[in-house]
Amino acid sequence: MIHRNKLILQSRAAMFEKKEHHRAIQTNLFTCADYVALHLMVNAVTYTMAAALIVGVYLMYQIESLSITISLNDLRYMLLSIGEIYLIGLGIFLVITLVVSLIRYNKAAAKCREYRSVLRRLEACSERWRRAEAKKAEGRSN
Repeated sequence: MIHRNKLILQSRAAMFEKKEHHRAIQTNLFTCADYVALHLMVNAVTYTMAAALIVGVYLMYQIESLSITISLNDLRYMLLSIGEIYLIGLGIFLVITLVVSLIRYNKAAAKCREYRSVLRRLEACSERWRRAEAKKAEGRSN
């Protein structure tokens, strides 16, 4: 006999395992602080590399005009302004990364909690079904 509730729970568990199990389990291998710190470090390095490439391309594009007209004070001012822009951009980028990482971690944790809940309810349903079958078998033997 097929139990409707058991079938629904098994379907939910199978859908989770097929679609999101790998990603959610990978996320929940870390604590929240470690997950966020890892993403912050990776994105800080990525942002720094991208900023260095942009500045390098700009300098290569402007090398001729810079080499002719630049003085030491102009160079100092340009480096300070590039540094300020870099730090402001990095700060904004890391705040966005922090928010996104926290949201992703909390969603994955919620999905894992829901999956564990489904498995517990499925186990309870299976246990009730086994007990009912055992009572039926015991009643037939008497």
